[in-house]
Amino acid sequence: MKALLTVLISIMFVLAACGTDDSDSQDTSDDTNGEGTEETSGDDLDGENDDSMEEEHGSEEDESTSDESSSSDENEEASSGDSQRITEFDLDIEFSDGGEWQYEYEYNDGSPEAEIEKENGDEEEREGQEAVDEIEDMFAQAEFHTDMSQEEAFDAIYNYLEIGEDEIDEIEVEIDFEDGTQLDFERE
Repeated sequence: MKALLTVLISIMFVLAACGTDDSDSQDTSDDTNGEGTEETSGDDLDGENDDSMEEEHGSEEDESTSDESSSSDENEEASSGDSQRITEFDLDIEFSDGGEWQYEYEYNDGSPEAEIEKENGDEEEREGQEAVDEIEDMFAQAEFHTDMSQEEAFDAIYNYLEIGEDEIDEIEVEIDFEDGTQLDFERE
């Protein structure tokens, strides 16, 4: 009886090992929706291998699903953002209290550069990646587009910077898009 059980267990391990290679390649290629369908053959009597396989395979699926969705998000942003990509942005604001803010941004060949200067009695200057991140965040929240009116552009800027129109003496913004469209608004 022990010999028969040993032979059966040995055969099951061989079959499980052979079956695992085929099912792994099928599972990763067939599982594109990330729902994590797991096939079990029932060949394992004690169920230990199935549990460890599910843990290993499940975490791989979660990682690949995460990678696929982030790649998908990046592709969507790139495809929708390419026609509306801002290549140059200049914003000058003069406040009624004498303060002045300047935002400058250029995007050339995949390399953004930016500088922010704020003079409100204290001088604050940011450049490099910190300035790029802040200005690109403004782009994302303001949702600048080629058909934007002056009112829409100024309202988006006021909302992002959390300032009121009554605080401003003069504002000027120039936005160049990749498709060649240029918005140039000024209010005194």
